[in-house]
Amino acid sequence: MPVTSEIFKAHKQDAKVFIETGSYVGDGIQAAVEAGFETIYSIEFYDNRVGRCRARFKDVACVKVIQGNSGEALAELLKHINEPILFWLDAHYDAYVPESDNPKILTEPQPVLQELEAIKNHSIKTHTILIDDRRIFIGDSPVWHNTVESQIVDKLKEINPEYEITNIDSACFPKDIILAKITTKGANWLYDWYGHNITSQHGEDGVIEKIFQVIKQLNKVCVEFDAMNGIVWKNTYNLIMNHGWRSVQIEMRDDYFKDLIKTYKDKHVACIKEVVLPTNLERLLTQSNVPQDFDLLSIDVDGIDYELFESIKTFKPQVILLECDLPHENLIKAVALAKTKGYELIAVTGVNAIFVKRDLYPLFEIKNNSVKNYKVWTESRQFKFGLELQ
Repeated sequence: MPVTSEIFKAHKQDAKVFIETGSYVGDGIQAAVEAGFETIYSIEFYDNRVGRCRARFKDVACVKVIQGNSGEALAELLKHINEPILFWLDAHYDAYVPESDNPKILTEPQPVLQELEAIKNHSIKTHTILIDDRRIFIGDSPVWHNTVESQIVDKLKEINPEYEITNIDSACFPKDIILAKITTKGANWLYDWYGHNITSQHGEDGVIEKIFQVIKQLNKVCVEFDAMNGIVWKNTYNLIMNHGWRSVQIEMRDDYFKDLIKTYKDKHVACIKEVVLPTNLERLLTQSNVPQDFDLLSIDVDGIDYELFESIKTFKPQVILLECDLPHENLIKAVALAKTKGYELIAVTGVNAIFVKRDLYPLFEIKNNSVKNYKVWTESRQFKFGLELQ
């Protein structure tokens, strides 16, 4: 059924990507264009409808119409997307045999279940999902009896048990759209919603990008040690190479340092060959002309991370990423130190803790940043909640 851009605007949240199943004549695509999505995908099975929609939107660069089975095409498409999505699921098997006016009693489930399975297998579990034509899943018609609303709700809960599932009005019928949405931000929202790697190890690249969308960048300066070759498992490469940040990179090994210089040739990066210690860290930063209030400090030296953090007195980066190696007590100890320095925990990624200045913490809308609410690594490198490890 027709949909309005107001419905999409009301529920897009941070999503820049829109995915529709069941293009039909393209009204859903048009509503998504009007709602301001940067990238729009629409999947349609029938040839004539695909041709119609491609012709209608041939001059709209952000729109791509894909032909295929919606569940299969969606699963393939999602392999290439690592950011929040607003889904509009509106694909249905044709209910009538073309040469007859009699309903065809369908023997397969409606495609929505296969589509939800594809979404379930995506790395992000907090997408907003809108499912149209709820009335066909709750009626007595034999055309639709093979898929019922309870199956859809169960599948949504498999994707994320925290989904709030409600029914909202469509343009034509009351309570005809099933809406699944995360309405509160838990402690892990930065990692769960935005974590992905470019060169980082545990999703830090995506988390850091989102942090600096929430807070204002001061000077686009980042510092990282030990930097190795500047690429493998590093947390600042993406900022430098893809977002134009300036940086100080510190590495002590000859072989790594040579590669580090090659990595950042012609970039605004100062590469320093030095052993970083609590006794010389602030001197190195001062000699490198790092502003006292800079944007990001990444500490990952596999041993004296806590002591380095403790040694920082005059420099006040907005965001600090600190490796808190196992056991779990190291994270608790680091959080306690951060609080004495005026920082609050906003994310845990693998064995890394990410802190922001206390005055910035409310911007992240985390109700309770107690360690027990974060997922942390165990000795077997499996995620468990902190409460389970105490």
